[in-house]
Amino acid sequence: PLFTYGGQSWDPDWAARTPVVLTVAGASPGQQAARWRYALEAAAQEDAPEADVDALARSVAAHRLDSG
Repeated sequence: PLFTYGGQSWDPDWAARTPVVLTVAGASPGQQAARWRYALEAAAQEDAPEADVDALARSVAAHRLDSG
């Protein structure tokens, strides 16, 4: 399956088959912070203090975490 996300509407004429369109609510600030915390903890060195990871997660929570 292919998942796409964007701010523009989908035009069914763009493809031979019409996709299933799902509306997904945006993540809450707490969910965004949790995603950042998870990503930062995974990337952090084992000896990094946890408080530093939490502070960094709060500071970047307004930004979207994306794999692209």
